[in-house]
Amino acid sequence: MPELAKVLETSEATIRCDLVQLDRLGKVRKVHGGATAVHQLEPRQEKYSHNIEDKRTIAAYAATLVQKGTFCPL
Repeated sequence: MPELAKVLETSEATIRCDLVQLDRLGKVRKVHGGATAVHQLEPRQEKYSHNIEDKRTIAAYAATLVQKGTFCPL
């Protein structure tokens, strides 16, 4: 937990409290000295295939906001 506290610029007490809450919500499993993931992250390819139509709608709208000749970092 000292490493998390340092990276997140907060106290170890805050990290402990947050981990307890995340454990209660089922987001992580609290273990001695930290926490472990409860669910594996889904493979990137599967993630990309969710909500395709919504993503296309958002992309089409976003494209209307970019003016010709401008740069838009993603």
